[in-house]
Amino acid sequence: MYVLKNVTVRQFRDVKLLSTTKTTEITLSDNQDKLQEVTSETYEEQALLTNTSSNGNIISITIAKNYTCPSCHKNIAVNSDSQFVRCSSCNMKVLKGSLTSSMHATMSFKPTDADAPPLKLMCFDKCLKDFITAVQKPNFQTDVDELENFLLLNQFNLSYDESFVVSKISQVKQ
Repeated sequence: MYVLKNVTVRQFRDVKLLSTTKTTEITLSDNQDKLQEVTSETYEEQALLTNTSSNGNIISITIAKNYTCPSCHKNIAVNSDSQFVRCSSCNMKVLKGSLTSSMHATMSFKPTDADAPPLKLMCFDKCLKDFITAVQKPNFQTDVDELENFLLLNQFNLSYDESFVVSKISQVKQ
């Protein structure tokens, strides 16, 4: 049995992934009595300790929206106005309405702190969807261009970790 310390857990497309960091420690353990079960509460508490929160402006952004085949779970390009698409991986014809979508953003964020350089940050599907729900703009789910415009025109508080992955976006009221 191994003991893992200082690892990160990411959720991408409803799959939880375990990643190591520069400070990860992996040791072989024969004593199972000393093992501590990691709960979601433990993980959330640790995430709060390692996150940075800053007010500022998003100065550039690109949001990619991907659609996934329900049969093989590969990405599908959706370019036509047809109600059907054919998956290039498994060759199955799929009704557009049955595709699952996910978004991710890459952005440059300029904190309002004096002399702070812009940060290049990543933001994944759950964080973007939580933000869309919080600002009560459901049309942003389908109109990525409008979401990008909104993010560029307003000031935000972003929480991000040491890997520069955004965990929360909050609009700053002006």
